[in-house]
Amino acid sequence: SLVHLYHQLGYRQYARPFRPGEGEALRVPLALTLRDLGHMTRVGSPFRQFLPLHDDDRGETARRLGARYRDFSDPRVSPQQLRALWAGLAQTETGEARRGLFDGIAREQWIQLMTGFPKLTVTRGERVYRIGELDRDMGLVLRGRLGVTLGDGDDPHYLAILGPGEPFGELSRLAGTGRTAHLVAVEDAEFAVLPEDVLDRIDTVDVAFGRRVRDNLIRLLGQRLSDMNRLV
Repeated sequence: SLVHLYHQLGYRQYARPFRPGEGEALRVPLALTLRDLGHMTRVGSPFRQFLPLHDDDRGETARRLGARYRDFSDPRVSPQQLRALWAGLAQTETGEARRGLFDGIAREQWIQLMTGFPKLTVTRGERVYRIGELDRDMGLVLRGRLGVTLGDGDDPHYLAILGPGEPFGELSRLAGTGRTAHLVAVEDAEFAVLPEDVLDRIDTVDVAFGRRVRDNLIRLLGQRLSDMNRLV
């Protein structure tokens, strides 16, 4: 989940991902070519401002790595605002995996469910909703990332960054209140719109499925409360 953030810092993958041992987490080998100023500029790396112009290697280090490692590649990067980038990195400081609404549920099962709900796409900087709006629909991020913020400006401070598999808008639905924060696309994104009665609809199809989704939602709310306490 961190790889796309490191790509914007300027890192590039030079070998295939691997597991060092049974039961251990996946490792993604990355290399940072600080002197490749063109690359650092293209990906929007915050390190670029500290690099002297006279030390530009014009991609020479990258060419050497490419000759030595056949899997060395330039990543596709959609640069985020720096506040969004740092917020995404700060969220991972505890090392805990981010919870999703459908954790522990077969992909085929929830993908089939998603086909019944409308999908919307938003471009970077677009607001999905604003504080105080009264609609109570939930959403599920399918692609890209959305930022939770209380700020109104073009470069707000983000309280959280939501990625694929993470729901949003659940507080309005469960508490019966209006939106408590702004939700902004920090990069081009797609999400499914889940109606206010989505949990009841799931129950009518498969009670066990619905129970698992509710359990995931409770755990996710607990994690978000813990994250917010730590942030405060």
